[in-house]
Amino acid sequence: MYTVIVEKEFRAQHQLMMPDGVREPLHGHVWKVATAVAAENLDAAGLAIDFCVVSRHLEGILGPLTGQNLEQCEPFVGINASAERVAQYVFGRMAGLIMPPGQLIWVEVTEAAGCRVRYEP
Repeated sequence: MYTVIVEKEFRAQHQLMMPDGVREPLHGHVWKVATAVAAENLDAAGLAIDFCVVSRHLEGILGPLTGQNLEQCEPFVGINASAERVAQYVFGRMAGLIMPPGQLIWVEVTEAAGCRVRYEP
């Protein structure tokens, strides 16, 4: 099994509502997003999947979020744009773009140094 990992980053803000009803101050992060695509075999070019293809897909997903307040972007309107939800969103969008025999297996989002979440269904 081969696992191809592509990482990108984007800058965006968020402002989470905590369980006690207190809203965090609006603050920004350089969000780092990693995607992992698995394939059992290599294609005729010797690739599990082309890094450039995965990179373009990820850029297309992250582009509309860049520079935004995430709680004002679909699909986060009305909910917290937590790292967990960002990872789930990216996974959902990316999964439909990866063609067999490749398979998206997880997405990781790093919100700050040492703070990351992995989403895998």
